[in-house]
Amino acid sequence: MATLTTTVTETLTLNGQKYNSTQTKSIASITQCLTTVITCNDTESVLLTFADDATGIGTFDRHSVSYLRISNLDATDYITLAFKDGTASVYAVRVDAGSSFVVPISNTSNETPLMFATNDNANVSTMVEIDTITADASSGTVDVEVYLALNATTS
Repeated sequence: MATLTTTVTETLTLNGQKYNSTQTKSIASITQCLTTVITCNDTESVLLTFADDATGIGTFDRHSVSYLRISNLDATDYITLAFKDGTASVYAVRVDAGSSFVVPISNTSNETPLMFATNDNANVSTMVEIDTITADASSGTVDVEVYLALNATTS
């Protein structure tokens, strides 16, 4: 097992005043890491699929996810990420060229990527499990990097 350490650093000097910040988080018990680059076009491309107690290559056990970052490697075009549950529920976010989106993972003992996702009349007291993450390029093709760290073995 290993410990993943992530650091976000912001450095800004505005009118001679410094506005700097560094946030570091350590995530213990990492047993697997997947990094890959996927070329997406303007048709929905599946990046990741999750399930309970998943086995096999291609579907990840949602309860083993400790960290997930998705980065748009393009210099010009944005991507739209869609986070879907088993129904029509969707949470979507635009990730501009050169930017990243870190999926929030709960800090409980049962770490599962959860988000508010609904197709109608959002009920903010209910969160749903993510089953699929897809990406659409705004134009042409866009390379998308996925960095996924797991805290258990997916067989």
